[in-house]
Amino acid sequence: MGWVARKIPLWSLFFLPAFVAPAWGADRQLYDNARMFTAETSDRANEILSRIKKDYDKDVVVETFASIPDSLRSQFEHQDRREFFENWLRSRAQHYGVNGIFVLICREPGRLELEPGLQTRQKAFTLKDRDDAVKLMAADFRDNKFDAGLIAGLELIDKRLSENLGIASSAPGGNEPAPSAASQTNPTTAPTTGPSTSPALP
Repeated sequence: MGWVARKIPLWSLFFLPAFVAPAWGADRQLYDNARMFTAETSDRANEILSRIKKDYDKDVVVETFASIPDSLRSQFEHQDRREFFENWLRSRAQHYGVNGIFVLICREPGRLELEPGLQTRQKAFTLKDRDDAVKLMAADFRDNKFDAGLIAGLELIDKRLSENLGIASSAPGGNEPAPSAASQTNPTTAPTTGPSTSPALP
């Protein structure tokens, strides 16, 4: 089965709220349950995710699943697919207490979820930034280049946070904030696709 999308061909985007305290360690924000990434890529991704938290005080949590969990299979088979993934993502975001950006990847059926929270999307990482990150990751994921897609997406998130917040990244050769970044937050240019009632991260 190919990767499915709600907004962008072959892919899907949703996102949700978080209400509880963070449940992960500062050195680990990638949960690769599906074993989609190599150990080297996982280590590099966690370095980027930890750096993002330190530099911008924004959580970025990535979680993968090989398939729909058995405990959710009945809902998946009987619910509207959009409703199902919204509910699933809500429960995962609540589990981790994310304040920033949440990424959920399911390998079968193929689905990518990436969304900034309501506050985060106002400036730090806009809906346009979200769309750019998904397009970038999807291009590699469609070719089963999961390692390349993940790192490219996380590096883009780091870059846009740096530009939009005016904070230099602490990455080696870190991103210098772009003086024109404020234009990216103009609500007249930011995509507004997706249902207005869709739950969102804080």
